[in-house]
Amino acid sequence: LYEETERRRRAAESLADVGRLISQSLDPEEVGQRIADSLRALLGTFAAALYQLEPESEDLVEVAISGDVGPTFGQKLVFPRGTGVSGIAVGEKRPVVTPDLLSDSRVTLTPEQRERIEQASYRAVLAVPLVIKDTVIGALGVGDRAGRMFDAEEIRLAQAFADQAALALENARLYAEATGRRREAEELARVARTLTESLDVAAVGERIVESVLPLFGVQSSVLRLVQHDGSLLCIAS
Repeated sequence: LYEETERRRRAAESLADVGRLISQSLDPEEVGQRIADSLRALLGTFAAALYQLEPESEDLVEVAISGDVGPTFGQKLVFPRGTGVSGIAVGEKRPVVTPDLLSDSRVTLTPEQRERIEQASYRAVLAVPLVIKDTVIGALGVGDRAGRMFDAEEIRLAQAFADQAALALENARLYAEATGRRREAEELARVARTLTESLDVAAVGERIVESVLPLFGVQSSVLRLVQHDGSLLCIAS
């Protein structure tokens, strides 16, 4: 009873800490890392990972990882649509548990995924979906030694952390959208002022190409005008 009480106390404290961090930060990677680290420590697992669902491809892309998830070669982990235990959790919108994902017939893995997992220390996996207003936006998973069975309390705890993660990612997305729209409006207003201040094509062109860079997060832009013969003349770059 004492051990169970202590575990619930630690879980409540960790959830409170994550909640405070969410209110302080709109960086999904910072919040996601705290969630992955806290859940891995609470459940005593070898690894934990937080994934975001890409709307177009429906791939699960790493937001944060904690512990031994196998070699990543400096790249973010990506689970193509429907693969891995997390893919099942996302597809079925429910927690999924397996004592050994390498021998579980329900779990689909690409050859690259299987090779990476074989080099990691985890086999048993618990994965829960991240849901906002009945829409799945990602998944949270933990991995441990082969044969480990996650009980109902551990599944409930993982789901509580997933709810926090979903809220953090959604808040960050909304903030990024609002910030992007504000920047766009400011740049368009500046370009409009330039158009009214000058009739010099070169000056207006320079302002336009400069404004494109922060709006799209690119390194270069070029403005060309169509000539009478159909060719394109560079005005500014």
